[in-house]
Amino acid sequence: MGQRNVRLLAELIQVNKVAIAIFSESEFNTRLLASTLSNRGYKFFRSKSPVPKSGIEIFSVYPGNIVTPVSDERHFTARNINIPGHQELLIIAAHLHSKLYKNNQDQEQLTRAFSEQIRNLELAQSTKRTVIIGDMNMNPFEDALCASDGLNGVRNKSIAKLVRRKYQGKYYEYFYNPSWRLLQNDGTYYYEANHITEHRWNVFDQILIRPDLIDEFDDKELKILTTIGSHSLTKTNGKPDKNTYSDHLPLIATLRIRKIHD
Repeated sequence: MGQRNVRLLAELIQVNKVAIAIFSESEFNTRLLASTLSNRGYKFFRSKSPVPKSGIEIFSVYPGNIVTPVSDERHFTARNINIPGHQELLIIAAHLHSKLYKNNQDQEQLTRAFSEQIRNLELAQSTKRTVIIGDMNMNPFEDALCASDGLNGVRNKSIAKLVRRKYQGKYYEYFYNPSWRLLQNDGTYYYEANHITEHRWNVFDQILIRPDLIDEFDDKELKILTTIGSHSLTKTNGKPDKNTYSDHLPLIATLRIRKIHD
């Protein structure tokens, strides 16, 4: 990503008043982004992991004593968000296994392992205030994201607020997945190949939230961005302009984190 695109990225962050930004497979100059935002009067901090493995970058308006690393693995990185006066939050930024290298059965098995890692992190952090966001490399309706022993993601708030379901004598906690409704749009990622079944447009980029956070999430503000100011992130045919910007369209979401005494 050249200097021009870093300026556009800075514009996106400032105009949308982004508090936490997550990037996967990013190639831009992180110092240039921070300095560009600083010159615009928008202070942004890079949250570094002590032992980075995922290649996922996290920036935020909060300094390091508020956004603290919890874990960094090959396909995800986790941060504890502790804003003074507000309840804590566990953010898991993910970039799961690609369909280019893994089949459906692989993805299902690997997502089970990912789900177990999340439960272990929640246990270690004593929280159920968890958000997963990132490139799932699967659509919201795929088995790995919906299965009880996968991420157990559901599209309906009232079901998610039941907190958990019992299957074969074992309880599995829900994630609410509002990303289902993004399927009404084209999607965040376009892929065309010579397969008998092709969706072409996919919603691989998603946000999933635990039931404890549902009332703090604004469904109306979950959006796929196709423009930054006057700049289109898509080509004239509507597909992501991967040569100029990215092969994925960015996702923006809003959580209004509850105050401690609310």
